[in-house]
Amino acid sequence: EIKSWLVPRKKDLAPYLERARALIASSSKQVVAKGGSQDIHPDFFGTLVMATAWQESCFRQFVIKKGIITYLRSYNGTSVGIMQINERVWRGMYAENSLRWDIRYNALAGCEILRLYLTRYVLSRVKTPQGGGESKSDRILAMAVYAMYNAGPSTLDAFLKRAQKGAFTPLEQVFEDKIEWVQQEDWKKIDRCF
Repeated sequence: EIKSWLVPRKKDLAPYLERARALIASSSKQVVAKGGSQDIHPDFFGTLVMATAWQESCFRQFVIKKGIITYLRSYNGTSVGIMQINERVWRGMYAENSLRWDIRYNALAGCEILRLYLTRYVLSRVKTPQGGGESKSDRILAMAVYAMYNAGPSTLDAFLKRAQKGAFTPLEQVFEDKIEWVQQEDWKKIDRCF
C-alpha cells in the first residue's frame, strides 16, 4: 500500500493529486450508497468530503520524517492520515494501524464520520442540500459539518450562531475557500500546501 502511495512532491503533484482525488471521490460515493439516506445529495457530499481532505491533510496520507516514510500526524499528535481521523475519539470504532497505514481505510472512515455528523446532527438543524454546494445554504451546511468534524458535536450551536451573523472563524473561512476551489476544480491552489 505505501509503495503505491508515494509521498507527494511539488514536481509530481498532478499525478498524485489525481489519484488521491479519485480515491476520495470513490470513498464518498461508496459511503453515500451504503448509507441509504435519501437526504444526502451525492454532489454535495462529494464536495464536502473533497474539501475536508484538502483542509485536513492536503490529500496526504504519508510524509517523510528523518528520511523514512511515515503516516501524517496532526500538529497535536491526535489525528492521522488523509482525513486526519482522531485516534482517541474513534478508538474502538476504527483500527488504529489501518487508519495510519491504509489510505483507503482512512478515507472511508473520514467519509463515514462526515456522514454521521451530517445525518445525525446537522440535517435536522440546517436546510437539506440542493446540489454540489453552490448555494449559500449548502455552504453553511458543509461548514457546519466540518466544524463538528474538526472540533466535535459540541461546536455546532456556536457555529450556527456565528453563521447567522456571518462571523466565521479564520479556519471556517479557509474551509469555505476550499469548498469554492473544489467546485471550481481549482486544483493548482494545492501548491499552497507544499
